[in-house]
Amino acid sequence: MATNTPPPADAGFGTAQDTATFQAPDPHLAAQIAALRHRFGRIDVIENQAIAVPGSVSTYQVRSQDPNGPYGRPLLSLVSGHYPTGPGQVAVTSGVASALGLKTGDLWHQGGTARRVSGIVENPQSLLDEFALVVPGQVTAPTQVTVLFDAPGVRPSSIGPNVQTPGSASSGNALNPETIVLGLATIGMLLIALVGVAGFTVLAQRRLRAIGMLSALGATDRNIRLAVRANGTLVGITGALAGALLGLAIWLAYRPTAEADAHHVIGAFALPWIVIGPAMAARLSFDA
Repeated sequence: MATNTPPPADAGFGTAQDTATFQAPDPHLAAQIAALRHRFGRIDVIENQAIAVPGSVSTYQVRSQDPNGPYGRPLLSLVSGHYPTGPGQVAVTSGVASALGLKTGDLWHQGGTARRVSGIVENPQSLLDEFALVVPGQVTAPTQVTVLFDAPGVRPSSIGPNVQTPGSASSGNALNPETIVLGLATIGMLLIALVGVAGFTVLAQRRLRAIGMLSALGATDRNIRLAVRANGTLVGITGALAGALLGLAIWLAYRPTAEADAHHVIGAFALPWIVIGPAMAARLSFDA
């Protein structure tokens, strides 16, 4: 939870390394976009127009974006139906569909234009993002334009004040969640070790007769150490694997709730392996 609750560091960037955000209307907008295309080559333009929900203070975006664009694919996900393929189609998020009483196949009337709802979509990196997706060129009066592009080795400030990279957009917290959780897990394992030492001492006292019988049968000290270590290793492997499988099952069952709370899609195996691996290794070495 500590790892997956914060939004991804590249949220809003898709697969691009840089993003430029422009407020519209702006008479120089087309020239600025053309300059980015001329300087950096491939770009992905996303146009948004804020629309008020009838009878409410809430708003949503009419978004013009190519689902197969070079950088913006991670910002779109199809829940059902299909993406709009022409000017007479639109795909909406579940929140917009609920607010406007729409479902796939209905006609959506907006701004004097009727469009057929082709499907339900979402932004996997922000489930709070409510929008109606149309094909590029259908947003005639955008209020905000986002341009995704790659500018390797170029400082964002040298391009413009409205340019960001994932590094500049992040909070810059040096103590990431993995480090914090790994530190807490280490302290927890140390406390468990202190209790375990006492427990193993009692257990060893109870097994003195069994160890004595092994010695009477001719087992050397080396044989006895090998038997004890093999038993501990088997217990450690069993405990580590059982704990990992149980934790994974609980995570998969809880993941839909975690996504709803974190407001972004979380991969089934997007887990802090840098914490899980050492924890399993510590359990195995401790029992061995």
